[in-house]
Amino acid sequence: MIRYVLLSLLVSSSVGTAYAQAQYPMLKDAYYKSAKSTISPAANSTLMSNSETFSWDHPGGYYYISAGTSKGGTDIYDSDSYFQEKSYTLDGLPDSGSVYVRIYYYDWDASQWQYEDYSYSMDVGGNGSSRITPSAGSTLTSNSVTLSWTNDSGYYWLDVGSSVGGADIFESESAIRQQSTTITNLPNSGTIYVRLWSYQNSAWEYEDYTYNMNANGDTGGGGSMDDTIITSSVYDDLDPDDKNIFANAMRGQGYEWVVDDDNVSSAELTDYLGREAKLLYHTGHGFTGYISTSDGGWYSSYIDKVAIENTVIATCLTVGDRDWKSKFVGTTQNIMGYNNNSYDFTDNEVARDLANGIESGKSYPQIWYEINNKQSSLYDRWVIYTKDNDRVVTYEADVANARTKTNDTFTPFANGKVLVASSITKAAKRGTSFENAHFNVQKDFEEQQSHRDMISLSLSSLSEEAAIQLATQWVEDKASFDGVEFDRVTSISADGKRIGYQVRFKRVVDSLAVRSNTVSDYISLLIDESGIAASEYNWSLLKKRAQKGSLEILSVKQAIEAAADDIAAFYKSTETIKFVSAEPCLGYKETNASTQILVPAYEFSSTDGSSVIIDAATGEIL
Repeated sequence: MIRYVLLSLLVSSSVGTAYAQAQYPMLKDAYYKSAKSTISPAANSTLMSNSETFSWDHPGGYYYISAGTSKGGTDIYDSDSYFQEKSYTLDGLPDSGSVYVRIYYYDWDASQWQYEDYSYSMDVGGNGSSRITPSAGSTLTSNSVTLSWTNDSGYYWLDVGSSVGGADIFESESAIRQQSTTITNLPNSGTIYVRLWSYQNSAWEYEDYTYNMNANGDTGGGGSMDDTIITSSVYDDLDPDDKNIFANAMRGQGYEWVVDDDNVSSAELTDYLGREAKLLYHTGHGFTGYISTSDGGWYSSYIDKVAIENTVIATCLTVGDRDWKSKFVGTTQNIMGYNNNSYDFTDNEVARDLANGIESGKSYPQIWYEINNKQSSLYDRWVIYTKDNDRVVTYEADVANARTKTNDTFTPFANGKVLVASSITKAAKRGTSFENAHFNVQKDFEEQQSHRDMISLSLSSLSEEAAIQLATQWVEDKASFDGVEFDRVTSISADGKRIGYQVRFKRVVDSLAVRSNTVSDYISLLIDESGIAASEYNWSLLKKRAQKGSLEILSVKQAIEAAADDIAAFYKSTETIKFVSAEPCLGYKETNASTQILVPAYEFSSTDGSSVIIDAATGEIL
């Protein structure tokens, strides 16, 4: 009550308004819903025509309007000059996806242009479907459902009721950051109403959805208890959406999602790992043999046997503990994870690719190799324990040759979670080599071929040099790549004995390597004594673009200062990360959902072989 009284006093002035919005973004208060100037059609509504007339009540007398597929984008429309009418018709809107409209208006009091952003969902020729899963208007056949959404605002609030805007079935106790919530007490029949609130542009806005209930009918999922999924995570600074992405994709394949624990305890995790289910997916922080839980942490020594048929532990380092090999019982087939550090900005793509790989019918070791191999920050740190008849075999990428030692002193950032070698922070600004780095990227040149399954490879006496030579010849024979340079080679082993090499090539443009934190331009070949076992590559089509003014390049120190907190938040380990080098490169940057460009960037490399790509002009993680 005190908080609401204070808020009502603060909003009586413009200064108070700014303070209230900054200090209380978690309050779902009616003030926020009316603070923003109104627009028609209402923000966050669904548009069902390629032509729409927008009307508004913004102050001022002069306006511009733009529209794009990303916030602030102009790829759909950008008015050439200002106008005075408080309405404008936009043609050429897409059939589907999201559209972002920006209204510029001249603020006479401040003597400057201001703007406000509005987002819409497009459903031309459809029935008003929205950005929520399950689809609005569908029938739910279980008393429990996980609602997931794509609205990108940062804070959300969910109400579920038996009437429009009601919350008698469920109401969020506070604002949430994850883009999904599981509701467990749904009625057997009737209609339920979901109201999803999003905090955008310093205001709470909402969309309404309806569902029909038929929980007495088919329970859905299409599978027996043999085809069940368990997911878990813990309340922390990481986004747990990867487990929801994976589980929803697997439900589409007929699996039943029987447990979704967002704040798992050590006892609960031990219980889940001991159940006879098809899949368990856990995401969160970890280190060797350890998983972060709600009551302090779970250690691999807490369990003698794992019964889950297939387990994915999407944490840093956890399955680097060789004791996992002793945990298999009759039903256990695969335990997958990482023997080094992993990142929150890659796990959503890994989760999607994992579900797709399972649907394709490949072996789990082959799937785990392929989906991590394409990720620039994960290709050399995956590990899988898999049962081969009566023995358990460990397949992994050997990252030992990537680790670096340094005698340098370190400067702490992000409350000591990120350490940076002093030689980096003292580096001068580097901007001269970025002068010609202006390219549009069209990503339609990618391929993946597995001639042989990785588990079919035998012990190899092939030398590293011979493997590189074979790979180089393969690239030269292709004759379809430009700017190719050798990047690095990683040993692939089974139970510590080499069965092949993973040889990677990078792309170089204007003497700068093209890098990314996820999938960048690369060629990767898996090679043993018999030749090329598998090939993967992603090679973009680049088009030179006009330079729109000069960029102010940050120094290396400025860039890491700007990015350190985000790096710490994305880092899925409880340990610190130590960066020992920083080199200029070109990085992928999305300007909207369908367009990417190459921008000046820095590649920061750590003692454990990790690298993070940071925008050299903004300090953002790319």
